Amino acid sequence: MMDEFGWARNGQLAALPRAECDPVAAPWPSSVIARRKAGADRLSERQFIRAYLSLFLRPAKADGCKTASLARFGEHEVRLIEFAVESCPDVPLLWVELYRHDRRTPLDSFRCDDLEEAVSAADTFIARAKALHENTGTAPRRKLTRAIVQVLREAGFTCTLLGEADD
Repeated sequence: MMDEFGWARNGQLAALPRAECDPVAAPWPSSVIARRKAGADRLSERQFIRAYLSLFLRPAKADGCKTASLARFGEHEVRLIEFAVESCPDVPLLWVELYRHDRRTPLDSFRCDDLEEAVSAADTFIARAKALHENTGTAPRRKLTRAIVQVLREAGFTCTLLGEADD
C-alpha cells in the first residue's frame, strides 16, 4: 500500500521510496530484540548513573547505608552500595557488590573510585551472577516439588508432575 506518507510492507512502515530504488523496510523487531539480548549482560554507564542517582531517593537503612539494584538473576543480585560517611569515614562511599539473597551474604565486592572501573566491575559481577544462577540448576526446586507432591498425595489429593512418569 502506498500513500503520500509512507509505504508499508509486511506490516512495517518505511519512508517513501525514491524512484530509482526499491523500498526496503527495516528488519524490526528482530534486530531490536537481538541487540537487547546481546547487551543484556552489559551495564551501560547510563544505567549505572541512573542507579547511583536513585540512591538519593532511597531511605537509609539502620546502619546508614543505601543500596540500589543493578541486576538480579534469581538469588544473585549485583547492587550499588553507598555507605554513610558517619559510620565509615575511612571507606570509599560507593561499592559494587555481588550479593546472594538466600544466604543473606555478599559473595564479592569492589571499591568504586572511578566510574569506568565501577561499570567494568558491575559488568563482571553481572556475568558471574548470571553464571551462578544458571549453574544452580533445578535440582533443589525439583526435590522441594517432589516433597510437596508427596505431602499432597498423603493428604488424599491426586497429583501428577508434568514431564515425569507416574510413580
